[in-house]
Amino acid sequence: MKELKNPLRGRITVLLILLVAYFIATLYRSELWCNILSPLSALAAGEILIFTYRKSERSIRVRKAFLLLASGCFVWAIADILWAIIVFQGRDPESNPVIWIVYALTNLLFLITLLYFAILQFQKWDLVQFFVDLVISGYLTALTFWIIFVQKNTEILYALLALDYASVFCILSDLLICISLVSWFLSIRSGKVPSFLRIISFGLILFAITDLYYYYANYNDIYLPNTLIDFIYMTSLYIIAFGGWWKVYKKSTLYELAVIMNTGGKTRWLSLLIYPSVTFVIVYSGISDLHLSVIDFFAFAIPIFFYWGTCKYIQVSIEKEAILKQQNKILEQKVSEQIDELTFLANQDTLTTLYNRRHFMSYMEDTLHSLGKDSIIAVLLIDLDRFKTINDIYGHDVGDEVLVDLSQRMIEWNRYGATIARLGGDEFALMFAGKYSQEDIENFCEQLIALCREPIQVGDTQMNLTMSIGVALAAPDVHDGKTLLKRADIAMYHAKLQGYNKYQFYNASIDKDFKKLAKVESLLRQVDVEKDFKLFYQPQFSLPDLKLIGAEALIRWENAEMGFIPPNVFIPIAEEIDYILKIGTWVMEETISQIKKWNTHYPVQLKVGFNLSPKQFKDRGFVDLLETLISSANLDPECVDVEITESMMIDDETYVKNIFALLKKLGVSVSIDDFGSGYSALNYLNKYPFDRIKLDKSLIDDLSTEKSNSIHIVQAAINMAHASGIQTIAEGVETKEQLDILIDLGCDQVQGFLLGRPVPPNIFEEKFLIRNFRYNEFPQNQ
Repeated sequence: MKELKNPLRGRITVLLILLVAYFIATLYRSELWCNILSPLSALAAGEILIFTYRKSERSIRVRKAFLLLASGCFVWAIADILWAIIVFQGRDPESNPVIWIVYALTNLLFLITLLYFAILQFQKWDLVQFFVDLVISGYLTALTFWIIFVQKNTEILYALLALDYASVFCILSDLLICISLVSWFLSIRSGKVPSFLRIISFGLILFAITDLYYYYANYNDIYLPNTLIDFIYMTSLYIIAFGGWWKVYKKSTLYELAVIMNTGGKTRWLSLLIYPSVTFVIVYSGISDLHLSVIDFFAFAIPIFFYWGTCKYIQVSIEKEAILKQQNKILEQKVSEQIDELTFLANQDTLTTLYNRRHFMSYMEDTLHSLGKDSIIAVLLIDLDRFKTINDIYGHDVGDEVLVDLSQRMIEWNRYGATIARLGGDEFALMFAGKYSQEDIENFCEQLIALCREPIQVGDTQMNLTMSIGVALAAPDVHDGKTLLKRADIAMYHAKLQGYNKYQFYNASIDKDFKKLAKVESLLRQVDVEKDFKLFYQPQFSLPDLKLIGAEALIRWENAEMGFIPPNVFIPIAEEIDYILKIGTWVMEETISQIKKWNTHYPVQLKVGFNLSPKQFKDRGFVDLLETLISSANLDPECVDVEITESMMIDDETYVKNIFALLKKLGVSVSIDDFGSGYSALNYLNKYPFDRIKLDKSLIDDLSTEKSNSIHIVQAAINMAHASGIQTIAEGVETKEQLDILIDLGCDQVQGFLLGRPVPPNIFEEKFLIRNFRYNEFPQNQ
């Protein structure tokens, strides 16, 4: 405190000493001392203002006004120094235009200070009220100037305007300084102006009035250098500097300006009476020979009266507006609360309480742009397999309960910082951001699949779900969330192609495959089922005698553009686009027609099987259609074998049992296809009435491998099937060694490339039926 006040007191002491010395010099009209003390005093005033600038709050832009005021004092000192030099040279300084231009720069800097201050402060003021204040104060200032200084004489006005440009500018700037400051103080209706600002404003007005008086005296040839008027000039600069000193001394802050407003209950029109009062005093004191007329009286009275009425109306309007703003503020607060609630809902899935797609995408974009070093982003896209069938069979209410249950499971499971969202329908997304390894992500996928394997109980119905997961890791070429999610979607699609409860990481090769699949989908939508598809038949033989007992119908698609398209490529796509029912119906019609033809024309009783798709299995009408086709062909139902996959049996147990009951009633046989490829649920053998299980090729491939457990697995499956009265058939037999092992293990039937590849009907007839009929020989003797 003392360290600050001691320099302040020292500065003001020096300032007062210089001012007193300058006053004494003007009393004695000492040209030498006046020329020395005047620039020194101006420099001292500028230095105090620079000190004020340095000590003001750096965060407040208005503090720069002190820098402008200091510059004005320094420019005045320069002008005084030039004046002294010219006097020392014995020339007349009043005839030198450079001096007047430099003096005019002080006026310019002071005016710029006020404009700068106004721009920063008046933004929060009511502009209508300030405009009225500015117009009226400007008019009354100009009227006072017209009467007192110009003496209502147009010749004097023209004479003043005929002066040099610097003098005309100084007169106009003086008037503008007066108008600006009077308008500002006139507009203040609430709050208190800091004392240091009052002091500075008084100094600026004193400077402007003194300057106007100088031109009045100079015009009337009554100005004398180094007299009282010069002292008043310097006093105005000292007052401005003292205002800055007072700010620092009293630790005033420019934040005090925030409470000053031009709205409130103060009566400001009375302040305007100072204009006519000063004018009347000067006129009737005998200082001037002027006389005021009735017109002059009304020239003052009418605008003041107009100002009183206008301000009263404006302030009442502002008050009403303030009340309205307060009401609007309350309303806005309520709206804001509702918006917050809507924003919450906009980011949340209302069914599962997980995040929704919009929030997930936005958060993923933000995370991508702020990802730290050595961190990864992994997006897992989850799609529930065949979920649409749950909605179709049990209704959307049951489907919604399934989604809620699964969502709750994932929420409870999530201890790894994952962001979980439901993107829509049965599609979920998880995002991991941080220092995770690929092994961590793989473990997360396996844990999620394990969550899905647990049955979901909805009322009396037990649901068994599977999911497919696509994983995409943020790579250097990924700059947006849409690309990352698209890659996860591509990977998820490839996971579906591998079966159920699978996950797949995205890589460049599957992206290429995805484009190929997109092309396949496009072609599939244009396909003519009866013309473009064909059925091939692979023979099936009994063991150990290798007698031809039947065949499996396998669909083939040879496209003109892409060539041969494997079933494992186009069948999943047909499932996705709901085209599989049309294809499945055609397969049943063709298969039954072919069975009838062969069993009629040849002395055989072949059993021919066809694969049933999951969507066909979920369509209750497929059993009725099958019955109609068999009846129309007058075919023995025992010649038809319906092949279904294990995965179809994880659905609702009641529904599955009903379908099996209908098929048994119809008289067709039922085989489990690809047994052992994924679920290996041997308990299904006792739960449902199967006729045959088809051991998957993956089990058969390892039969001839040394130290393989496949023999024990196949043996267990055969024994379990036989114990339940179910036959077994091995798929994919390609070597003599595999065939011999299967015979030793007691397998009932076999099919594979070793004994016959899938071929068109005519070749099947020629190779397996005609020769068999003609020579009574079997394929193993060929």
